[in-house]
Amino acid sequence: MLKNYLKIALRNFRRHKITSFINVVGLAIGIACAALILLYVRHELSYDRYHQNKDRIYRLVSKVQGASYEAVAKVPGPWSIEAKKSFPEIQHVARFVFFNEILVSRGEKRFYESGGFFADSTVFEIFSFALLKGNPQTALVPPNAVVITEAFAQKYFGDEGPLGQTLQFDNQSEYLVTGVMRNVPTHSHFTFDFLVSMATYANPRRDNWEWLQFYTYLLLAPGASPARVAEKFPTLLQQHVEAAVASNYTPYLQPLTDIHLRSQLFREMQANSDIAYVYIFSAVGFFILLIACINFMNLTTARAATRAREVGVRKVTGADRTQLVKQFLGESILVSGFALLLAMVVIDLLLPAFNFLTGRELAVDYFDDKIFSLSLVGIALLVGAVSGSYPAFVLSGFKPVNVLKGKLPQSSRTWLRQGLVVFQFAISAFLMIATGIVYNQLDYIQNKRLGFNAEQLVIVPIRDEGMRLKYETVKHELLQHPNIVSVAASGNLPGGGDWGIPYEPEGIPPDQIPPMRILAVDQDFVSTFQIELATGRSFSKDHPSDMTAAFMINEEAAKQLGWSDPLGKTIAMSRIQRPAAPVIGVLKDFHFRSMHEKIGPIMFFIPPPDWFTVFSVRIRPENVAGTLAFLERKWTALDPSRPFDYTFFDEQFGQLHLAEQRIGQLLGYVAVLAIFIAGLGLFGLAAFTAQQRTKEIGVRKVLGASVGGLVLLLSKDFTKLVLLGFIVAAPLAYYAMNRWLADFAYRVEIGIGVFVLAGLLALMIAWLTVSYQSIKAALANPVESLRYE
Repeated sequence: MLKNYLKIALRNFRRHKITSFINVVGLAIGIACAALILLYVRHELSYDRYHQNKDRIYRLVSKVQGASYEAVAKVPGPWSIEAKKSFPEIQHVARFVFFNEILVSRGEKRFYESGGFFADSTVFEIFSFALLKGNPQTALVPPNAVVITEAFAQKYFGDEGPLGQTLQFDNQSEYLVTGVMRNVPTHSHFTFDFLVSMATYANPRRDNWEWLQFYTYLLLAPGASPARVAEKFPTLLQQHVEAAVASNYTPYLQPLTDIHLRSQLFREMQANSDIAYVYIFSAVGFFILLIACINFMNLTTARAATRAREVGVRKVTGADRTQLVKQFLGESILVSGFALLLAMVVIDLLLPAFNFLTGRELAVDYFDDKIFSLSLVGIALLVGAVSGSYPAFVLSGFKPVNVLKGKLPQSSRTWLRQGLVVFQFAISAFLMIATGIVYNQLDYIQNKRLGFNAEQLVIVPIRDEGMRLKYETVKHELLQHPNIVSVAASGNLPGGGDWGIPYEPEGIPPDQIPPMRILAVDQDFVSTFQIELATGRSFSKDHPSDMTAAFMINEEAAKQLGWSDPLGKTIAMSRIQRPAAPVIGVLKDFHFRSMHEKIGPIMFFIPPPDWFTVFSVRIRPENVAGTLAFLERKWTALDPSRPFDYTFFDEQFGQLHLAEQRIGQLLGYVAVLAIFIAGLGLFGLAAFTAQQRTKEIGVRKVLGASVGGLVLLLSKDFTKLVLLGFIVAAPLAYYAMNRWLADFAYRVEIGIGVFVLAGLLALMIAWLTVSYQSIKAALANPVESLRYE
């Protein structure tokens, strides 16, 4: 019986080549997209789940009242240490502090490294980082001890054993390698190349109860309640700081496995993803697969008439409905099986592009990754069963008396096919509209006036203390080249590098002081970044007091401070021993963060030279390569012990909207796939419709119908369906994209243009798809279709 079913199925494949091709290709693309999405979603949901104690590990974070952010991922160092002593629910505490980018060298090997942390020795008690060499209890106990990853060890030591050897940091300190660990898995919310013992961290503020600098993780005892532990922190803080200060903080605990997808705090260790992207990708995969399934259902039910006599004969000869359902489901699963084989090829072809799109390093191994392989087979079986279920039950339900007489129930099947076509093109139109709006928003972001000039700015890190102290000399040397327009030194930059330092403005009660962001700059920063002045003046070398006794603020700061005339108003920063000094200038508002945030208050001041970390060099657009070569030569002469390194500021600033760029690319590709699959289905339906109406077309041609009139006749029904799909999609797309745009403080308005363009594209694609079959049928010789009548 099974052999007979297989023969019938293969015979039908050969007889209906176009339909079979459309079904296999459409399902293959759908299965491939679903499989890639499955890889991505599984990877995203797996973050930090490899740790043995993952369910008991929590990160200590805090809400901060009066800050420019709601909550911060860092807390002061003493919080957790004292909590460990006071709270029996806490078994272990581990803290991390960023190890600033530094030159690491061993012999001739010298590289700048930024992937390191200072860390407590208890790291290996909490996290399941595999230490291959060294003692996990003592590796991070002594000062100047470093634990490195396998990749880091290979980079500097090659095949030599690194344990007990030393690495030189910043041409000065020697660090003893006390451990080698496996590379941190990529599905970790933070990764690193090396860990330096916390005993090495000599910052004088490390024991300050208000200095938010430590990423802190707690391992709770089995059965301990994280909420109860968090409730104890306010009391602990009140024992060590003034009540007014303690009330500014609301500590709470984050589950380790929630951080990657559900945490977007200020100063995250590394950029996290968002659970929304998991939902978006999942929905995309589902709808692409659904469109492919709809093609199968549509084309199979459309061909019902061609198999009706087969059903009637089989029923007359004794076949029951169950046997017929099994046969038709088997055929659809067989089609799905062929599609699965093709999908595996498509997956291998698309995976590199998909990795680029998602920023991940996903890989497929069908033999080792049995769960994925079984999931792929499960998807194929499900697709086959779902796609074939309706046709199977429809075809098997035909009554033999009627079908052998040529009488078939048409209305319900026609209505269903039309509804499925509408649904397909509604999804396609939705994706096209969404893609258009995302691209409009990205174009708006890229072209919106930032309030400063981000182009032609070369950022050069300062890594030598001597270079900081003689920064004016360095600037003078760099300005010798005619293509270098200006040079500025600063401690931080726009684009998320702004600081938060407590300040005391004149005449404002402490509880009414608005949050303020800080940029520490020199006298040439404003002119180098070409930030416009609203009133007053900029820092100037003609006013020596500006070095220690002057501030600049932006218009938003003046507004929030309630200063209608801010010039001359004083600001003090007692935390850094900065006495009260006047505001000398007001800057026009400029975007120092992403477009997701409204322009907030910001303040400029000139810090001590040892605060400077970068030079910003404005260059002319001519002969950029020659200018960069000059910068490298000059820098090497000024600081021969360190390699020259640079970035372009506009590229760095553009990273703020990388996630939106990826979403835009994803929607663009998906819209193309959706239209392609829907177009395939429409092509098959048009071919079948033309075949069914061959005699009608012949009669009309004999009676004088023109080719154009016949093409219009065959196309108008499909045009109505596509238009109806667009009408369904338009309000849904408007609502969804309005919700997406609501996350931007500065956004494009959704205009009618994107809807018109999407509608015209959908219609054009549908017309091009259908017109081929329509013209072919209209040009056919009517004699051939009517010769047997």
